[in-house]
Amino acid sequence: MADYDLRALIHLLSPARALKEEIENERKRAEELNGKAPAIGNMAVRNANGLINRAINITGDEYLESLLLEPSSDPDDSQTIPFVKLALAQLIAYIEGQVGIPSQSSQVINDNRGNVGSIKISGETKDIEPQIQQVLKRVLGENTVASMVEHSEEDNEEEDEEEQG
Repeated sequence: MADYDLRALIHLLSPARALKEEIENERKRAEELNGKAPAIGNMAVRNANGLINRAINITGDEYLESLLLEPSSDPDDSQTIPFVKLALAQLIAYIEGQVGIPSQSSQVINDNRGNVGSIKISGETKDIEPQIQQVLKRVLGENTVASMVEHSEEDNEEEDEEEQG
């Protein structure tokens, strides 16, 4: 897959995650309002299908076609929303797998500065920084990543000095 395709796939992650999160937020709001929430199922289907179709256009992978949803006549979204969330979860997992990003279901170990350096999967901690840098180099280019790492190390040194001073 070409670098521009990887970038295009990565750009789909944020809207897919945001849509999934907003659907969950609407469900919670509906529970707070005794189940009375606006029907968002068909809108969620349209948005999810838009993201899935974009991923199909980028990758050409026929598997993604199986994630496409049909608008529902379900008046209260009780059957539509779970399918939308499932399709979005599968789309996100597919994209993460294609671009080499660890799944969010994995436990990421984060230092106090927000730097991700290792990941815990099935009880085993692995250093993932080299893999992250490798993906970033493919997507953004060697010089850009080298500059980012250099600035990050400088920022970390400044924070260490501030903590000690």
